[in-house]
Amino acid sequence: MKREYHIYASSVLVELKTLKENNKAEYFKEIFMKLMPEIKAYIAAQLKTAIKKGIVAKNRYKVDDFVNDLYIYVYEHINSIMIVPIFTRGFSNKQMRF
Repeated sequence: MKREYHIYASSVLVELKTLKENNKAEYFKEIFMKLMPEIKAYIAAQLKTAIKKGIVAKNRYKVDDFVNDLYIYVYEHINSIMIVPIFTRGFSNKQMRF
């Protein structure tokens, strides 16, 4: 599942770069949000851990706060985000991720 997500995210990254270059902000956000279910789950788990450890106060942040910040960062820096090859066991081809 993780490998498939990385491959999917890499293809979306290419699409996001094209949308940004063509000033299609509304489509950029729509495509970006398709990546969010897995990322939101990851952020929720990390936030829960931080709350349990006392690093973050309960009810101070919501997952959507981080998603919104991530969206702004990705939109502003999409051209500097690199696609990094990953090598998976059993595959001789280079798979891509970001």
